[in-house]
Amino acid sequence: MDRRRIYLATLILAASLCQAAPLPLWGNLPAPSHIEHSGRLDSLFAQLNLAPDYVIVLGADSTAFQAGSAAFPLLWLVQDSLGWQSRGPLLSPVCNIKNIHSLILNLPTSHYHLLIETADGFSTRITPYAALFAECDVLGISSRNGHSVMKCRRRRQFLPQMKEADYLITTNHGAAIVPREKIAHAFTRQSYYFAMDDDTLFAIQEIPQR
Repeated sequence: MDRRRIYLATLILAASLCQAAPLPLWGNLPAPSHIEHSGRLDSLFAQLNLAPDYVIVLGADSTAFQAGSAAFPLLWLVQDSLGWQSRGPLLSPVCNIKNIHSLILNLPTSHYHLLIETADGFSTRITPYAALFAECDVLGISSRNGHSVMKCRRRRQFLPQMKEADYLITTNHGAAIVPREKIAHAFTRQSYYFAMDDDTLFAIQEIPQR
């Protein structure tokens, strides 16, 4: 065991005596989920029966990085009395984030994607992960030991781009016609789904002008 792994093992053991609150998971998830214990990222996902191909580690100060699944065995999550930290001694230094806010997972299948259709038949399917990624500015890409990670900063709240028109929305409770200004006011992007007036939102379809 090299010095870096000894250091991480010692850090995790010490942190286990001072646990933080569970770390929330966001993104393309079938249901709310969180991580409760320190450990290696690939092992933690396996315990939850999750297999994301990408993850965004988001700090409370809006700094973030995106890493692919090949880097998960080299990433560690450590909790202490002050919160959660990410450690990747063999990866780029941008992978070391203190006070993590959440992990954002890109699973291949999204149970709660949002379908947006225009009057001319053009449609777009947006997943929660894609919406969360759209809220971030990419600051650069760095590589180390053959692994590339993307440094980001979260700056905005996702809102669908819509015309001045009425829309047919489909929610968990059925369909209704609403004007654009109401959608812009009542729409929210939640941790793993989209919502309209606190109801799960599945589709926004533009109504053709007569």
